[in-house]
Amino acid sequence: MEESAMVAAHCATLGISHATLAPSEAITGASIQAQARTTRYALLTDHARAIGAGALVTGHHADDQAETFLMRAARGSGLAGLAGVRARTEVHGVTVIRPLLDWRRAELRAIVRRAEVPFFDDPSNHDDRHDRTRFRRLLDQNEWLGTPNLARAAAALAETDTDVRAMVDWIWTERAKVGGGEVKLAVENLPPRNPPPPRPPRDRHGPYRRRHRRARMDRGRQHRKPARLADGRQAHHASRDHRQRPWRRLALPRGTAKEKPRITRPSVHTDQRKSRVVPLPLTCARLSCAVKGIVHP
Repeated sequence: MEESAMVAAHCATLGISHATLAPSEAITGASIQAQARTTRYALLTDHARAIGAGALVTGHHADDQAETFLMRAARGSGLAGLAGVRARTEVHGVTVIRPLLDWRRAELRAIVRRAEVPFFDDPSNHDDRHDRTRFRRLLDQNEWLGTPNLARAAAALAETDTDVRAMVDWIWTERAKVGGGEVKLAVENLPPRNPPPPRPPRDRHGPYRRRHRRARMDRGRQHRKPARLADGRQAHHASRDHRQRPWRRLALPRGTAKEKPRITRPSVHTDQRKSRVVPLPLTCARLSCAVKGIVHP
């Protein structure tokens, strides 16, 4: 075969030992690719055990993973089937490793061409009689399907399937009892099927905090209320009153001069620290106004 001869020649150039494996009988039947895959793994695992290999490494990539995912989804596969090609598995007692599942086919082709390594394109990859060929063309013609995303979904499902299998094995080993033609499972100390949602912790000081928070807010509102004098007039803050109306004219009786003296208005001010009205000392201006009979506001 042309492919085997090419691989043997390149291995001889690099000084790598090589062996060509061939089935003893021709592969026939309806699902040729499935039978060929089964026969191929049987030959590879037998040869790995014969030479004492620690593991078997294959070149499956992300495009193979996406194709397998779509094929099995179209057939209605479950969790184990949708997991696709596993990064590490065991076939016939031999560990199989697939380190290239994160690489695309185009990337691997570019690396091989740059290294000037010969490669062979299998003609069965373009045969429409196989399901994988049709799904491969579907992915090539529809980039929106996202081959890397499909490969990551298959990897996530593979991890989930591994966890489920581990839990089943633990339950079967630790909790199952077989006898008398029946299997009994011990369900003590197992979590419920639908556990109720956790209740929030009870805050013992909640009402106390709310009550005192409301009291603090009420005191703040009282502090913001304007103070009033004994006669009902509103007292303004000194700085605020000076900013808005720093001067105020006095009402003089008839017959006096037209010139009205200007004096500072604030006769009282509000102490912010204690929030109460504090009378100012009697100033000279107020004393003169009182003597002349001028009405002071």
